[in-house]
Amino acid sequence: MPLHVTLDLPDEVLTALKTSPEKFVHEMRIAAAVKWFHGFPYRHFNQAQASSKRNLCVSRLWVVNASPIISLAKIQKTYLLSRLCQKFIIPAGVAEEVCAGEAIDPARQWIDSEGYQFIYKALVIDPLIESWDLGRGESEVLSFAMHNPGYEAIIDDRLARTCANSFKISVRGTIGIILLGKKSGEIRSVREVLKELNESGLRLDDQLISKALELGGELE
Repeated sequence: MPLHVTLDLPDEVLTALKTSPEKFVHEMRIAAAVKWFHGFPYRHFNQAQASSKRNLCVSRLWVVNASPIISLAKIQKTYLLSRLCQKFIIPAGVAEEVCAGEAIDPARQWIDSEGYQFIYKALVIDPLIESWDLGRGESEVLSFAMHNPGYEAIIDDRLARTCANSFKISVRGTIGIILLGKKSGEIRSVREVLKELNESGLRLDDQLISKALELGGELE
């Protein structure tokens, strides 16, 4: 029978540690595994660590906008979407935007071959989100995240992220997925992936690239 432990921590603790609840829980699991498996064969510790990563992945729920799909498809890394979270959905407006590209577009091909199964059609745009005058895809992504607690909006658009912050909607962008992929062992090098994105013709924010390279180096 699994053991469930509940910890009540003031918000000030996480602020002082400069960490998120998700990262804190992950690090607590690893620390516990080190303590519990001290003196055990190394393979048992590896199994415990892998289990911890799987449990962390299971807790993630994503609603994805067009830009991350397009970016990851260009470098053949759309698999990160399914490997790094328990479940993700693609609003119909987002799918339509992606499929508006040419038939040879990698993102459109992915939607047609694999991504179609993740399309979510029954979605209404919230009036508060609509008032921001975002694109249909961004509005559907944020509306779904707003009304489905636990879902994180996977979105790059700056105005959409500002909107999300105003409603306290959790967001993560393409670079955030890349960093998570590095941390989870799904990709080898943040620098190499960012180089691939650049060579694919995508223009990323220079400040975000610098920060990603800095954080990526810390994960090496």
